[in-house]
Amino acid sequence: MPEYGGEIRHLRRWNLDSLGVFFRQVKAEILDTLGGEIRQYSGLTEEKKDFVRGFVEIRGSVDTTAKLIAQDYFYNSKIEIKKAQLLTDMMNLPIRFANFNPRNLQPQYVNGENKRNTQFRIHAFYYAKNIGFINDYKAKIFETVYHFHRKKVENLITYYDVEIPKSRNDDVSFIKYLNFFTNNIYDKELTSTAIKELRISLGFDTNESTKTSRNASIIELYRLISEDKCAICDTTKTFENKKTGRQHFEIHHMISYNNGNEYDNIANLVKLCPTCHDSLKRNHASKPAQVKSILKIFHEHSEIYEFTSSYLGIENINNLADKIWSMLG
Repeated sequence: MPEYGGEIRHLRRWNLDSLGVFFRQVKAEILDTLGGEIRQYSGLTEEKKDFVRGFVEIRGSVDTTAKLIAQDYFYNSKIEIKKAQLLTDMMNLPIRFANFNPRNLQPQYVNGENKRNTQFRIHAFYYAKNIGFINDYKAKIFETVYHFHRKKVENLITYYDVEIPKSRNDDVSFIKYLNFFTNNIYDKELTSTAIKELRISLGFDTNESTKTSRNASIIELYRLISEDKCAICDTTKTFENKKTGRQHFEIHHMISYNNGNEYDNIANLVKLCPTCHDSLKRNHASKPAQVKSILKIFHEHSEIYEFTSSYLGIENINNLADKIWSMLG
């Protein structure tokens, strides 16, 4: 979607009330750019398949080792990173078959040996069966590498009768990873220690010696890489932590950890000063005051809105705040 990059870049100037508003405005922008051609369709239509073929296949390649159709994904801002999610939403691509590989945490990238480009990828078997190849050469690569010959050709598009895996990842993980990368990895100077902990927390390095401390590592990792600032009152001054020399802030699970282990996730964390953290405990303040604090976090930290909205399936920011209030620990 590079031809729409200039159309979208000016959106970063907008003062948005929530990330939900952001995506609706971006969607409207693209629909206007496309002249409304896609507006009337739902599902993975032929028009959308043509767009995906042009975006992914023509510019990309068949990954012969990981069963993926991959293309280099260029960006120079957080908004352009988020277009990967916009692509899946607009084109009705099941995000459980989507993959975003930023490479920034690979050892070769970190030490400067090989700074390869970020890639947007689609599972090759899903692509071969449901999107179809427009490029005969790439179709032949897929056919040769994976030994599939049951195919049909319709309107110069080659489809393969392959069995698609039931699940690649859950529908939240693609959004969660984009969210995590955008806010915790992109454009940051990370120490080798932070990179090691990031790889552990994301499941890249899972040897037995690290598995037992993984949850604690997530908390400490977030403490290390996030700004020392309260997400509610905005203070940057509390008191000095003698061990780190930094100001002391407490780590708050936006969706309370009491609701399940799956919420012990770095994308669900935010820093609060001790006073504000105490004010978000159940029955420690009035409901209006606590809901107001939750909304303040959403407005200041769109990544928190995105994660909680995706997990709870609630887009409306006020309804989401009310739901999270009901889950406070």
